[in-house]
Amino acid sequence: MWKRIVFCLLIGSLQLSGHSSNNENLAERVSVLQQTTNEDFHAFEKKFVSDAKFQMSRIIFDNLGYKYDEEPESKGVKYTPDNWTTLKNTLDDVRKMGQFKTKRELTADKCVQKIWIQDSSFILEYTYTKIKGKWYLTKVFESY
Repeated sequence: MWKRIVFCLLIGSLQLSGHSSNNENLAERVSVLQQTTNEDFHAFEKKFVSDAKFQMSRIIFDNLGYKYDEEPESKGVKYTPDNWTTLKNTLDDVRKMGQFKTKRELTADKCVQKIWIQDSSFILEYTYTKIKGKWYLTKVFESY
């Protein structure tokens, strides 16, 4: 809703300043506005796990990591959109399950979430990075 209001204000200011016919200038201003979005991590995470299409749009698969492979000497299979398994639980949901230990390290531009089972080799680690005001999953580490 706030984006519509800002967009309308932006359109109005362009018309008042005599730039209403310059579509390229408008596109640049809207692009700058979108880049300054400052997305809240918790709201992002809720949408990320509840909307598969949104989730896929917010994963950067370059250097994301490797999907676990049971072969002893294998480092796994590189994550791709084709082999990605949709995440369906927030870290708080996992914490409520009670069988896992969890930890979240959240800063202004990075969030690392760890899930593990005490006294085992099981660990999942998800790293989210804020890029131009929006959160993206950028790294996954798993060990079993």
